Formats: sequence, structure tokens, C-alpha cells
Amino acid sequence: RDYMAQELGLNSSGSYVWVHHHAMPNNGPTNYNNDYTNEQNIYFNALTGGGGANGLTTPVKNLPCTYFPNVTMGWDNNPRTAPYGQKGAVMVNNTPANFTNALNAAKTYATNNPNWEQLITINSWNEWGEGSYLEPEQLYGMGYLNAVHSVFP
Repeated sequence: RDYMAQELGLNSSGSYVWVHHHAMPNNGPTNYNNDYTNEQNIYFNALTGGGGANGLTTPVKNLPCTYFPNVTMGWDNNPRTAPYGQKGAVMVNNTPANFTNALNAAKTYATNNPNWEQLITINSWNEWGEGSYLEPEQLYGMGYLNAVHSVFP
């Protein structure tokens, strides 16, 4: 929440994953797929215009501390919940090319801040249980790591 940063005396804040700032609209019972680029746009629009949740209800410029943007590689926690008969929302089209676009958006956002505030977090190196990983894999190989290198050589 916006007021908590001030009450706790924080000088910066950030996020773990985009979906913690808004509920993905397609969460069943017939459609669980949410487009990656749409999720990216919702997140970055919340940074500048508010309308999100969990600290992004207002634009981050209104926070009493620096906000570091996040780039989410993807989201699918079904590997964790399916054994219990639950199904949840999934980001689709989270290709290395779309991930590159999100990295560029975060870089552009951070570049508009002073040098000491130009930090970006990426979710996640190996969060296989939530469908978010940069590690090489069978479908795209080194694609996600190459994306990071192409934007931050």
C-alpha cells in the first residue's frame, strides 16, 4: 500500500511479479489464457497512471520512495496447483521476443530516473513452479538469457 512505504521509512520499493498488482482477467472457468503483452501493458500503465493494486493504486511518482520496475518472464502456477485439482491463470505468448519488448519498456522507464535509481528486477531465474524462468529450456533454449543480453549488453 502507498502509505506503508512512508510509515516503514522505506527509501525504495519494487515488485516480484506483475500479477501481484492486478488479477489476470482470464482466470476460468473456460478461459485461463492471458496475453503476455496485454499483461505488460497493464503493469506499465499502472506505474505511470495507477489503477493497479498492492502499491500501484496510484502512479509510482506519488510514492514517498523510489519504485524499481519489474519484468516478468511469464506466469503459470498450475504445476504447483494442478495436483490438488485447481487450475489458474496463465500468461501466454511470453516469447523471448515479447520478453525483449518488456525489458526495453523497463529500461526506458528506468532511464528516465536519476542514475542511482536505474535498477530493474526480473522474475525469475528458475521459478519453474510458477512458469517463470530464464534458465535454458527445450522450447526457446537460451532465448530468455539472450534477450537480457540484447537489452543489457
